[in-house]
Amino acid sequence: MQVFISPYHDAISNAALEESLFRLRPLRRFLFFYVNTEETVLWGRNQNPYLECALDLCRDEGISLLRRISGGGTVFHDSGNLNYVLIMERCHWDASSFLQLVVQGLEDCGLSDIRACERHSIWQAGHKVSGSAFAQSGPALLWHGCILLQSDLSRLWRFLTPQAETVPDATATPRSLRSPVANLGLPAAQLQSAIVERFSAKLQCNPEWIAYEYLPIDTATLQIYREKFAAPEWTFALAKK
Repeated sequence: MQVFISPYHDAISNAALEESLFRLRPLRRFLFFYVNTEETVLWGRNQNPYLECALDLCRDEGISLLRRISGGGTVFHDSGNLNYVLIMERCHWDASSFLQLVVQGLEDCGLSDIRACERHSIWQAGHKVSGSAFAQSGPALLWHGCILLQSDLSRLWRFLTPQAETVPDATATPRSLRSPVANLGLPAAQLQSAIVERFSAKLQCNPEWIAYEYLPIDTATLQIYREKFAAPEWTFALAKK
């Protein structure tokens, strides 16, 4: 399993990096981390953003907008999130056991009262602290999660509170479940190390830390996916006001 930290801090570049490695054949295992310092609202592949966030407000205030290739709900990224991405064989992955690895990693960092819940989320003392989602293609599985460390929760709620009151097909797309949230206050580097250790033990492999420039992807492929995630045709494919 190759492990690295993404050099990118914007959602489009990191989404492009995820998909480039997810589509790579022959399939290889990767675990990597990133922080989107550019404030971004990201929604699941099958969601209508008008039902999930204050879309017009986001546009007015210059918040980046991105539709993921994974399912799951809508999230807010800023410099206080740590995001992890695992790419591996889908036949060797199951949601509950791998989510429990993240729980154990958080416990290894000294936290208590951490538990995995339904909908691929992690909670502490009645507050959601992490969500995750996945995509599958052929033999490959992409699983990514967002962990709240020092996020601006007031801005999170401001942008994730939908403005739309009525939408004609309000029942046609999956909706996010609104939950109380909290920050964990951990150093990102400490949590990264704990997650790498837990995942490596589960997969019975030694983590191979690799510099980004040695990844088996080229700039042309990355640019193709950047253009995809930047295109309104992709981003707003299910946006109905």
